[in-house]
Amino acid sequence: MPSSSGECARRSASWSPTGPSCPAIRAARSWQASRPPSPGRWPIRYWRNCCTGGPYPDSNRPPGPSNPRCGSWNSCAPPCGRPCMPDSSRPRAPTRTEWPCTPLSRPASSVSSSPTSRPHRSRRAASPGSHRRQWTCSSTSTPPRRASPMTQTYVDAARLPQTDRDRSALVGEAEGRAAINVLQQLGDEDWQRPTDCVEWDVRTLVSHLVAQCEDIISLPTMLRREITGRRRHSGKGPVDAHMAAQVADHTAASGPALVAQFALLWPRAVRARGRRPALMRRATIESGLSTAPRMSVGHLLDTIYNRDLWMHRLDLARATGQSFAVGDHDRHIVEQAVRDLALTWSEAPFALELTGPAGGRWLIGPGEPTAVVRADAVTYLRALAGRDPDVPLELVSGSEQALAAARRARVVF
Repeated sequence: MPSSSGECARRSASWSPTGPSCPAIRAARSWQASRPPSPGRWPIRYWRNCCTGGPYPDSNRPPGPSNPRCGSWNSCAPPCGRPCMPDSSRPRAPTRTEWPCTPLSRPASSVSSSPTSRPHRSRRAASPGSHRRQWTCSSTSTPPRRASPMTQTYVDAARLPQTDRDRSALVGEAEGRAAINVLQQLGDEDWQRPTDCVEWDVRTLVSHLVAQCEDIISLPTMLRREITGRRRHSGKGPVDAHMAAQVADHTAASGPALVAQFALLWPRAVRARGRRPALMRRATIESGLSTAPRMSVGHLLDTIYNRDLWMHRLDLARATGQSFAVGDHDRHIVEQAVRDLALTWSEAPFALELTGPAGGRWLIGPGEPTAVVRADAVTYLRALAGRDPDVPLELVSGSEQALAAARRARVVF
């Protein structure tokens, strides 16, 4: 490569001030070394690809109209107007947008065809005590995409972390205490009251909770009921058939006996869930929901069992006229339900505002939201469980189609 005055010479990775190089670069380095350090210093490595006839006096200024940049890596185009020489020693990153000045041409083999590739960012770490500022070129005609002010106040529900075993145990213990408090307030006149679960009264619902604990603790019991339910209730779905077999095993038990049994078994069930092996947790089972036909056993153990008890506690409170207490763990249950909704959402995105102590603000679906929907957190989870298809939802702004889609949404409980 030529190295005469007025033409650039490429500097290799092993360049040293005493080795062969462009005279302009040597002069500029000498000039820069004589200046005291400042936070705004423009390091010479950013314009090493460009040709200069002498030291560049404005290397401590950021790029701008009077200090243009060529777009090659992070180099700086000097006022001399000479084009930068191609770098044959390493591939150059493609640009997403056109730079204010014309980018350099490069070999086709070194350019990625991906439209989402990003400009190169230097990974060279600054030494301690240095004040090296890195500037990033952007197009004057196409500014970088920024999130709208509205979406910045919402959380992407699909990015919420999934419940792990330890958090599941804490939530399960708290929800178990809340459920036992509701069960212990049931009177003799409450056991035959209807609930929001079709064909289930209060006593049948509590027997389902007891049988759920037995299934978690004993896998043989769960498998027996699975086989029995499929054989005796072939007209029902797998989930409904299994629950019918659960209830049938406790038809002779009294209400107070069921409450005492649940208070004994639920803490054991919470501990048993955490002991299930990883191979079993990775297996998948039918969920009974068309939007998410299958789910992992780990998701069932860590999330769905707590959510199911939370919803049945709400069913019992509504059936018997008790108040529904919302604690610290309730928000986590609401978040996980909203997360499952976002992961299976295939319609137009919308922003969801859930009010109340367990509420929050989330984005459902990828992309800019087409509407903002508001509802009470507990009320909307009843709708997600299919308890109330006519749940009152408020359309704050946006399209009616998004409101209707939010009302039709369902998740596994």
